[in-house]
Amino acid sequence: MGHWWIWVILAIILIIVEILTTPEMDFLYFGIGCIVAAIAAYFGLSLLLQLLFFAISIIILLFTFHVIAKKLLYRSKEETETNIHALKGKKGIVIQTIDNLQFTGRVKIGGEYWKAKSYNDEIIEEGSPIIVVGVEGNKVVVKKEER
Repeated sequence: MGHWWIWVILAIILIIVEILTTPEMDFLYFGIGCIVAAIAAYFGLSLLLQLLFFAISIIILLFTFHVIAKKLLYRSKEETETNIHALKGKKGIVIQTIDNLQFTGRVKIGGEYWKAKSYNDEIIEEGSPIIVVGVEGNKVVVKKEER
């Protein structure tokens, strides 16, 4: 019946290491490989066959389960825009006339005040509703909102 218990102890150690370290599941695959080798040892197969079962099981896990698990665990979620990039599409109001040639213009967007410039170089009067189309440096690029 061989020394199958050595494989089991090694499997337990590797699984504990996996739990205590990174969630990449690398040690888990080796632990499962040890369990497969322990089963081979339990049925009296030679050390060479035990090592072969160990290696094949790791390869199968890496090329099948690992790919599936990574896709499930690390699915890319829709990126949430933050900071200034979240301003795109927001609506606001002009509090100082926007004139790109005079380098003037301020807007209020959601309670915050921003320097602004016109998207198409048109002059946008104070009190006009705007929508943000982009950000350039510390200024928002806006266009007059069509009502």
